Amino acid sequence: FYQKMLNYVYLPIVGMKAIDLYNTVLNEYDYLKNLYSNVSMEDAHLLKLLNFNLEDLKQNKELLEAIGLIKTYINPHKKDFLIFKICEPLSWRDFSNNHLLIDLFRSKVSNLEFERTKFCFDGNNHLISLINVSKTFDQQFTNQITINHFSYKLFL
Repeated sequence: FYQKMLNYVYLPIVGMKAIDLYNTVLNEYDYLKNLYSNVSMEDAHLLKLLNFNLEDLKQNKELLEAIGLIKTYINPHKKDFLIFKICEPLSWRDFSNNHLLIDLFRSKVSNLEFERTKFCFDGNNHLISLINVSKTFDQQFTNQITINHFSYKLFL
């Protein structure tokens, strides 16, 4: 679910570099937590993985912070040590109820793209007032199947 929200909703707002940063930090965490009890990553490693410079990292981190996908903390005793908290993307319902986010999203995509995205996430809600007239398996195939029953009674 979250990848779909990232690709269709957050990507047009923050761009590919920010989404790459989000996914890379998330994936590195998932990988490293299995190897070490204390997960840490150096800037140089992150910059190399993403092919970023420090300015790219700063700009894209700030975009993710502003949109609520990442929170950054600093230890006052180790000011060069940042701690990232990855936040799950909002659900479409929560996102579309946030006036700032939905207005920003609408400003970044065409009306057609907005309607497609809206249908992608809550399209099934439009089906509530409709009547399902789909054929069932039995209605479609009953006359085409010969069912042979086996009886153990014949062998007793």
